[in-house]
Amino acid sequence: MEQRIQQKAEELFFAYGLKSVSMDDIAKGSGVSKKTIYQFFDDKKSIVSAIVTKLVEEQQQELENSLSTSENAIHEIILIAKSLKVLISKIKPVILYDLNKYFPECWKVMKAYKEESLKTALANNLKKGLSQGLYRENLDCDTVCQFSLVQFSSFFKPDDYPNTTFQISKVIEKVTELFLYGIVSAKGHVLIKKYFDNK
Repeated sequence: MEQRIQQKAEELFFAYGLKSVSMDDIAKGSGVSKKTIYQFFDDKKSIVSAIVTKLVEEQQQELENSLSTSENAIHEIILIAKSLKVLISKIKPVILYDLNKYFPECWKVMKAYKEESLKTALANNLKKGLSQGLYRENLDCDTVCQFSLVQFSSFFKPDDYPNTTFQISKVIEKVTELFLYGIVSAKGHVLIKKYFDNK
């Protein structure tokens, strides 16, 4: 029952945003009373928290899968970008806006994932790429890593890539390609062409 309630709440939140969905909406959508919901969740905030925690855990697992199954540093970045496309397909900008404004503790969980797990993965990727001879030796790794995180954040900002003009999945793919071409060595160029020609 708890999973059923959480699943329906997630569907409603992702469709209409966090602020506009009430506990009554969740109860009606789940086919249960609000009293039943309160047996599992203290309030709307606790439901949002459970959904965000699940989302971050899923994304963390996707990140770990990318790290463990990649053939090399370049392939790893491509797999991370692919998992990012899946995440963005789930989360509308209004979700992030509502999280930031109305659920700051949940927003911190999302932000921590970006600033800790993702940043660590990117920093390690740069080291791996250098050791494999796939990235340019003169890279300023700290700047490149920060640039990557800033670009990651921009994908969630509708003003940066308005959907009337851009298809975000294609934007992520193109930005990933441009990013890689900016940091790879001559050896890495060959692999980029291989991966993007065979995508």
